[in-house]
Amino acid sequence: MFLLAAALRTIAALSRPILGMDEVSLISMADKLLLGVSPTEITGTSPTAYGILYPLVTSFFGIMTRDLVVAGYITSVLFGSLMILPPYLFGKVMWNRKVGYSAAALVAVLPVLVDNGGLAGQQSIFAFWLGCGMFFGYRMQFTKRCLCGMLSGTCLGMAYLVDTSALYFVIILFAMLVIIGLRQELASYATKAAVQFLVTFLVIAAPNVAWMTYNNGSFTVFNRTPENLQLAVDGLEPGTLEYEEAVYGLDGGGEVKLYALQEDDGFWATLVSRPWQLLKAVARADFDFYLRNAQSLVPVWLLPMFGLGLFGAVWTRREALRYGFFLVMLLPALVMPVLWPDGAFVLPFVVLLMVVTGKGWAYLEDWSAESADELAGWQKADPRHKAAVARALAAVVLVPLAALSMWTVFRADHPTEFREAGEWLGDNGGEGALVMSREPATAWYAEGKQVLLPYASVDEVVQYGRENEAGYLVVSRGLVDDLRPQLAALLDGSAPPGLEEVYRSGEGTGSELVVYRIR
Repeated sequence: MFLLAAALRTIAALSRPILGMDEVSLISMADKLLLGVSPTEITGTSPTAYGILYPLVTSFFGIMTRDLVVAGYITSVLFGSLMILPPYLFGKVMWNRKVGYSAAALVAVLPVLVDNGGLAGQQSIFAFWLGCGMFFGYRMQFTKRCLCGMLSGTCLGMAYLVDTSALYFVIILFAMLVIIGLRQELASYATKAAVQFLVTFLVIAAPNVAWMTYNNGSFTVFNRTPENLQLAVDGLEPGTLEYEEAVYGLDGGGEVKLYALQEDDGFWATLVSRPWQLLKAVARADFDFYLRNAQSLVPVWLLPMFGLGLFGAVWTRREALRYGFFLVMLLPALVMPVLWPDGAFVLPFVVLLMVVTGKGWAYLEDWSAESADELAGWQKADPRHKAAVARALAAVVLVPLAALSMWTVFRADHPTEFREAGEWLGDNGGEGALVMSREPATAWYAEGKQVLLPYASVDEVVQYGRENEAGYLVVSRGLVDDLRPQLAALLDGSAPPGLEEVYRSGEGTGSELVVYRIR
């Protein structure tokens, strides 16, 4: 199963000719770690915008591969493939080994997991550690064993080093342990397990808290800045001109508004000051993400098996507790779309859904084998018949999912023009330069840093670039058509004094791109 998962994710990684926005920043952080300097992202302004664990693991593999991009993909493929472990453990412990194998097989080939497992990003490593933390947290709840508490705290601590939203699950599991312990009159055992759970988590998480606090100048436990939340509360959607103006427009001091937004109120402060607006923003974000993206998260033909897993057998008290645990673990998914709009947060929740779907698959396999024996008139079930039915059903379930995964990977459109421009700059005097652009890939492939491209007029953009010592300006057809219509003159060659065109590609096409030197 691991080899199947690794093979699909490796193919996905090999199909990607260019790094995306978050990938560039994470690989840049890994590069800084190898150089022994503060691990800032591609703009060079923040060492705490992303968790440290993915860049750290990537830099470790980078020592061996001598190529950080390859190392980043190795990290993602490895942990994306290891994601089969939590659903296997959940299925095996909650029901039986067959359910565990079925759930693991689904996670190995599910398109959304394969696609994200082929990114040089932190989605898969976060989902792996969070999934392990939830599993040992489940064991901790119902066994009160300190070892399970320590393992859960350790795994959630590792997840916290990837993304600080893991803290939500620490709070939930701790509260569940206390409540269940009191109701079962096992307070002494629950208290001991809870203390060891928290201590192991804090031992791993505390250095990250100290690092964020030191860099931000105030006590910090969450590294996700609140701009996405505030923009959602104001009803602004990514990809619109209103959103771009609110994020990248220039304030009265001539600075991009994004930096001021990052100092705005967080979730709890907003809940107190603007509760109704926040609730509407959460509902809107949930609708947009889950209903519009449902098919891309879980293919519709898996829903009958999910239903079988959920309702195929009578619920006992123990069965209800299992589903209750899953339901509680899914609660953070209600607020995460408004805080984490890139969608990567959904992977651990999809893994939990695949456990229930795996149970439905196991039920369907047993029903199919028994029905085949009965219809064929065999008086006694033959294990060979059951094995044949199991193989046939596995092919029916897994082959379409694997094919859909590959179709999803290969149909993706990659804007390679940014990589080509960056490599050209690196070879023609622009190596290590500050590149002003809306996307970071050009700066990365030129081995430079990115300066954010403001939402402003051509003259204001040029002035901002000079003030921030940018050496080059990148403008593309897609950028002008969708996000910066005021820069259309730069594509037509009508550049003002102070800009010198040094590179142009894809002229007259949708991938047209121009690079200007700022003088």
